[in-house]
Amino acid sequence: MANSIGRLEKVNLRDAWPDEARDFTPWLSQPENIVLLAETLQLELEVKGIEVNVGPFRADILCQDVTEENSLVLIENQYGKTDHDHFGKLLTYAAGLDVRTLVWIAEQFQDEHRAALDWLNRQSVDGIDFFGIQLELWRIGNSAPAPRFNIVSRPNHWTERIRESTRIADLGPGNLLYLDYWKQFRAKLEADKFYIRPTKALPQTAMMMRFSTGIPIYAAIAARTGLNRISLWFLDQYRTWFDRLRNDGDEIIKEFGLPLEFFQAGKSDYIRCDVRDQPISDRTDWPRQHAWMCDIMERMGRVFLPRLKLLAQEGGVSDTGGIGSQSFEEVESIPETV
Repeated sequence: MANSIGRLEKVNLRDAWPDEARDFTPWLSQPENIVLLAETLQLELEVKGIEVNVGPFRADILCQDVTEENSLVLIENQYGKTDHDHFGKLLTYAAGLDVRTLVWIAEQFQDEHRAALDWLNRQSVDGIDFFGIQLELWRIGNSAPAPRFNIVSRPNHWTERIRESTRIADLGPGNLLYLDYWKQFRAKLEADKFYIRPTKALPQTAMMMRFSTGIPIYAAIAARTGLNRISLWFLDQYRTWFDRLRNDGDEIIKEFGLPLEFFQAGKSDYIRCDVRDQPISDRTDWPRQHAWMCDIMERMGRVFLPRLKLLAQEGGVSDTGGIGSQSFEEVESIPETV
């Protein structure tokens, strides 16, 4: 048995694909080959084009993630060590093509570029993902060489997203309804290029978003009442902001144009708006409900953002700090009152 065990041998990429642009990129774009990369990324990729024009440049491969609407995936290939030229092209292509996922494939990642991708994944809007993939080629004895895609940088939520995908099949009808509801809501925000940044859609009663300040904003469905609800949530040091805003409550409500509730519960304070009572089981009403949510968030932005920024300046708090920078999963629980 021991004598029959082979030894892995690393193969030079150019032995299989002499030129990156003329050989490797066309090879990877074939359906039977792109699936190898897709399996590594845990995506379902369909190639839309190669050498796609972006101004005076050409993006290597443009794909569609078939599991999600309007989710384009850009793949930039590079032989040798990563360099600033390809990094700049990656960002240029992303902006020009409005992609959701960026994949940089290279033989070797320099520490600076790996750190840059990690930083982008920490700072970026949820739903904009950066992958760094190291490409290797291996064979055993005289076998045909086989590619191996090693992830060297990935989105912060990637592991949780993969875990979530394995749980979808176990969800009950109610949770699947919530998941579909928030997916469509998020799709509307993205299609409208809405200025408030959402987290990913989850099979639960709320979705977290945030202003540029450290205050999270929640779109939620109150489980007991069925009301759609938009809330600003004040925690910890931000509770003093809530007190200041509540003191100006009459002026704020007049400016807002709809009823608002200033609500205190436990260790958290909320400013919330309840209007709709149409149950989400009526899918035909979802566009109207989502439009209402967007209208409320527009109003909240217009009324509260100037005040929140002023409070942040007075208190010496960074606009981008606080719980608003946390992911939804990092918040232990969202009470029914939100």
